[in-house]
Amino acid sequence: NGQILIEKPVDLAVHDFMDEKYRLVECPIENDDEPEENDNPVEEAAEEQELPTENEQE
Repeated sequence: NGQILIEKPVDLAVHDFMDEKYRLVECPIENDDEPEENDNPVEEAAEEQELPTENEQE
């Protein structure tokens, strides 16, 4: 599970970084990193964005 949790934020961070939103995302990601594990709904939203994000990048 550790790898999956890391891959999700990594993909989102990379996508946001290219969009110059890494700074805005970096702050909330660090703070929401711990609670994110408890809040599954946050990851669910990331999953939906991750699928299209990977396709667009590739």
